[in-house]
Amino acid sequence: MAGFPYSEIPHLITVGFGRQTLLGAADSLIDLVSREKLRHIFLVGGCDGARGGT
Repeated sequence: MAGFPYSEIPHLITVGFGRQTLLGAADSLIDLVSREKLRHIFLVGGCDGARGGT
């Protein structure tokens, strides 16, 4: 049985969701939601620090 015809699906992942990153995507997100092309948005928060407690 042959495997998948590709090794990785092309995609773009934006990291560092600072305020400007989120605001830069807002118009596209609003458009997709209003056209019912996007139903769920997950924002995952975390710590950007290299050391704990700083």
